[in-house]
Amino acid sequence: MKARAHQARASFGRLASRGPLVLLVWLGGLGACGRSESSAAPPSPASAPAASASAAVLVAQVDAAPAPTTASFSGAYTAAVGTLTMPAGAPSWSGDDADAGTGPGTLSFTIDARSGHIEGKGDGALGDVVVNGQLGEGGVLTFTLLRATPTDGGFTGVGYGTRTPDGKKIEGTLRASTARGNMLREATFTLSAR
Repeated sequence: MKARAHQARASFGRLASRGPLVLLVWLGGLGACGRSESSAAPPSPASAPAASASAAVLVAQVDAAPAPTTASFSGAYTAAVGTLTMPAGAPSWSGDDADAGTGPGTLSFTIDARSGHIEGKGDGALGDVVVNGQLGEGGVLTFTLLRATPTDGGFTGVGYGTRTPDGKKIEGTLRASTARGNMLREATFTLSAR
């Protein structure tokens, strides 16, 4: 009996991928399994509408387009010199006074719909970066900015953003520094669904 149930589930999956008509024919045959000609009673008129209603639901579910597996976003950021607040009594710190890492740049990434994993890239004022992160509950996402060329000593950092409830926009902030820690940068970004 378990073997027949397993075969039925496997057959269902193969047939569902072929379309609603094949699936309905298969389901109709399944209802007759295990009945002999003499034991099959004609359906009562009261049960006929229920049977056709459930068949229509199955057709609608099988005909539905599969949900997208990824969502893509792209947009821009604007980086400026960052600040570092030191606690009272701590040694003072001041970064290099340089224009490096300030100005516009772009970010683009995809979000896996099943796992929430984020991956992508960026360029511009902070240099060529690789984006790697996670979409969490409530549309909150966090990610790292890693160097596309790890040994170039450029900016690395983190990003934090929020996806709008309609899923079409992400806004947030970036914080980055050079490998030596002598320059801090802060940026705001806005990304739109592609």
